[in-house]
Amino acid sequence: AFGSARVRIGKTDVLAAVKAEFSKPYPPGRIGPGPLVFHVDLRSIAGEGTSTVPRDDDGRVEAYAVMVCRTLETLYNTFSTRVITDERLAIIPGRLNWLLNIHVVALESDGNVLDACVMAVRGALRSTWFPNILVHTDEHDNIRISADDDRSKYWRLDSLACPLTVTYLRV
Repeated sequence: AFGSARVRIGKTDVLAAVKAEFSKPYPPGRIGPGPLVFHVDLRSIAGEGTSTVPRDDDGRVEAYAVMVCRTLETLYNTFSTRVITDERLAIIPGRLNWLLNIHVVALESDGNVLDACVMAVRGALRSTWFPNILVHTDEHDNIRISADDDRSKYWRLDSLACPLTVTYLRV
């Protein structure tokens, strides 16, 4: 992982990790950074659990995972509120970008999983580091890419604008 974070709120425990890979720009020809790709796994909070009372909520947990994933995509990938705008994610503008895959796993739930997931994603993006990429072209315009192993040249993702959510219940 290029960055990760773990959030605990009461007994709710969520882990998020950022994995980066090379990708063609999306949509094709895009100059700046592309959208973030989210994967949310809440399966560990479904099923039997620690209670002696049998539960049958796998379908509801899967639907909730889809809702959390869509909420994260809306928070981070909406054009008007694009959060990650770091131009260094475009390795070769219009041809090659870093694609950020963010994996979120709820290890345990004691309520408020959505806010814990949002905080974990924010923490993982804030802790993300990238190696300096060296781009070499030969006389035939072939491109060769290598990563600089010098950790002092690694750069941190500009993620100061990452959102936070607050869920409340009015009684």
